[in-house]
Amino acid sequence: MVGEVLASLTEGEEIRVTESVPVKLVIADDDLAKVPLTSSRNTAAASIVVHPSGLLDVLIGYFEAAWQRAYPLSANAAGDDVAETPTGDLDELDLRILTLMLSGLTDHTAAGQLGISRRTYQRRIGDLMARAGMETRVQLGWQAARRGWA
Repeated sequence: MVGEVLASLTEGEEIRVTESVPVKLVIADDDLAKVPLTSSRNTAAASIVVHPSGLLDVLIGYFEAAWQRAYPLSANAAGDDVAETPTGDLDELDLRILTLMLSGLTDHTAAGQLGISRRTYQRRIGDLMARAGMETRVQLGWQAARRGWA
């Protein structure tokens, strides 16, 4: 599989991976989608085809959201394996916020050290959690380490 991925990357394909998705689907040219008709617990090979409609718009939005949270793959330096690459860089303030959050300071103390309000500090952490697709600060810390943010 690694050889096929490397060949696709060489041809200019963009490939991303994620831990999980609630449903697997195929979308072709923003014009057609194929979605399993059964749940993941059932192994029957039934699916539906979705033509241009509100449902197709929802499926495309779901795909785009999952794509943004996924990690791009790229060839390693030697060119013989693939590696996840971080998605996007953080600005200096976000990096400092993550550092202070991970150090265990209270929101009030960390905001004071940064010269911003506690509410701004909390909003920025919320934005970082949304960007990483996480719901808790512990999850954000784990994702920050994984993505090379902290």
